[in-house]
Amino acid sequence: PEGPGGGRAPAPSTARAGASRGGGEGDEGAVGEATPTGAGRDWEPAWIWPVEGRIGEPFGWQLENGGNPRFHDGIDIDARAGTGVRAAADGIVLRVWHDAAGLGWTVEVDHRGGWVARYAGVDHVIVRDRDVVRAGQVMAAVAAEAEGRGSHLHFELRRYGQAVDPALHLPARDDGR
Repeated sequence: PEGPGGGRAPAPSTARAGASRGGGEGDEGAVGEATPTGAGRDWEPAWIWPVEGRIGEPFGWQLENGGNPRFHDGIDIDARAGTGVRAAADGIVLRVWHDAAGLGWTVEVDHRGGWVARYAGVDHVIVRDRDVVRAGQVMAAVAAEAEGRGSHLHFELRRYGQAVDPALHLPARDDGR
């Protein structure tokens, strides 16, 4: 079956019991609890940017239309529709799902050591649950529009289930974006 934008719809989620189901504190899943050999609790993957673009909406508290506060638990990286979305580090796909009420297609990847990333607002998903991905590997494409904001990737990082600011963990860029 086709997914949004005409791409192949991913297989339904078949993540094993105990794997992350998203949203809750400490739900990093069995795979996420593993830390690479010889690394301490402070270990962190060598992140890369999942797409090129400027941060259109930062992490943290923001005011919605009408002045209502909301917490934005990721960053929105502006990018053209169809741009390849790359794994920000080596990992294992925990699940792929569609949130019809908000972010659209989302890919959740366990990057080990308690680190889980969510790549949302995508289509043309080419990975499935339990796939091994390498840093820089294209997993999906930026969707035409997400949340009425134009095309962008919503990128979240979680450490042991707690949302953290991805901009503080991604490498600095020379272009000031």
